[in-house]
Amino acid sequence: MNNKFYKLIFLVAFSLSLFTNSCDVLEGVNLFTKEDDVRLGYDIDQEIRNNPGEYPIYYGDPTVKLYIEQRIFNHILASAKVENKNVFPYELEIIDDPNVLNAFCVPGGYIYLYTGLLLYLDSEAALAGVIGHEIAHAELRHTTQRLTAYYGTSILLGMILGENPAALAEIAANLFVGLAFLANSRYDEDRSDEESFEYLKDTRYYPGGIKFFFEKLEYDGLVGT
Repeated sequence: MNNKFYKLIFLVAFSLSLFTNSCDVLEGVNLFTKEDDVRLGYDIDQEIRNNPGEYPIYYGDPTVKLYIEQRIFNHILASAKVENKNVFPYELEIIDDPNVLNAFCVPGGYIYLYTGLLLYLDSEAALAGVIGHEIAHAELRHTTQRLTAYYGTSILLGMILGENPAALAEIAANLFVGLAFLANSRYDEDRSDEESFEYLKDTRYYPGGIKFFFEKLEYDGLVGT
């Protein structure tokens, strides 16, 4: 029996077990493969790069990105606790918008930092904390977990049977326009903080550095206390 058949049997059994329950029980379950994460992330990354109006890539001083990649990003990825670094491509990009204090990650380890965030942070430890947090979202595969809960088993069954080979591209497009670009739950955020802390213990940075970012936001009145 091939792998597709085993996945189909699992999905049918899983669907039957959920028949009388709400889709909320799918929380934490992921029916996407890691290879799906990579393909989905690549498609979303291409959408981002093809939309400079909303996501203008930073093409200023090239040493900025190089410094962040070599000194912080790759340093964190070197941790043995980042288990998918040989599966996920792990790429970092900078979005040129000084008004946005944010970073985000899409499946497969495509991570984006806004110039507004880089200008706002006042320590490498804080930036390392933010980057580690986003790496953790990729490692824990939170987006495809949320997509499993969002779409349920019907579209995923079609993917496994090969009846809808374009499903991943459709999902990527929906994510890009915001239809299913699902916010992480508080639990997901807490798990990413915990996981990031473990990665950063293997680096030169204080493992809890992300707290410096949130403390600064609170001090400046940009978030609720």
